[in-house]
Amino acid sequence: MKVGDKSKSINCIPREDNYQVDLISKLASSKPVDFSTNVWVEVLEKPNVGEEELVAFPINIKKDYKTPIMHYLLIDELPSNKNKVMHLTKRGVRYCIIDNILYQRYVSTPLLKCLSP
Repeated sequence: MKVGDKSKSINCIPREDNYQVDLISKLASSKPVDFSTNVWVEVLEKPNVGEEELVAFPINIKKDYKTPIMHYLLIDELPSNKNKVMHLTKRGVRYCIIDNILYQRYVSTPLLKCLSP
């Protein structure tokens, strides 16, 4: 706003004239409020989407370098090849899983989140 510009103004609205906005802001807060008839609040006891309206889509899981490590750490599943078993058991100690996310750990660094390519 430029100095001397008279086209813009800031007005203070008294609280009595702004009661609807105050009610809506109190609705968003966690405190229970006694609302007047001007604000309609509907509490749903069950989801408003029926079971027949839900659609499930298949998830395509791509295998990458993380898949054998996660299988080894989660369910102790090892590959059939002996060389791969030795390689996986040696590498597996450098990884951990937190909330189904694979992290690589080292002694002196923070956990590194393993990303997919």
